[in-house]
Amino acid sequence: MKKHTTILVADAARARLFSYNRQDRELTETHDLVHPRSRLRERELDSDRPGRHAGGGGSRHGVDPAESSVHHEVEIFARELGALLEKERRDGHFDRLVLVAPPQFLGELRAQLSEGCAYLVGRSVAKELVTAAEKEILVYLPQG
Repeated sequence: MKKHTTILVADAARARLFSYNRQDRELTETHDLVHPRSRLRERELDSDRPGRHAGGGGSRHGVDPAESSVHHEVEIFARELGALLEKERRDGHFDRLVLVAPPQFLGELRAQLSEGCAYLVGRSVAKELVTAAEKEILVYLPQG
């Protein structure tokens, strides 16, 4: 049975999905996704969010101050990627998964993976390679 490996190379604002032929050590890019809101500054995002208003007893309502707007956007993108990977898995596009992302985003990604996808993760690489050439990405992938 031929193994189909998908490689997700991502950061908080961009993700590239590759089909990986382990025998020939070839990558074929299948998706290139961007989430530009993750790159905005806090104040740029906050101008789009609901404001705070003072309530009757001095209580405040609105966005939870503990959750930054930027982190919220990063979470949204990780959730979108998790949903895409789950769809790809259910459609039978892979039976092995490799995740490549900077450490902090790698944690966000793992948190958003379905149980089925998490089970198929064969390797995780905590490195920023989303803009790297395919040759450079191959250095971090399993051989044979």
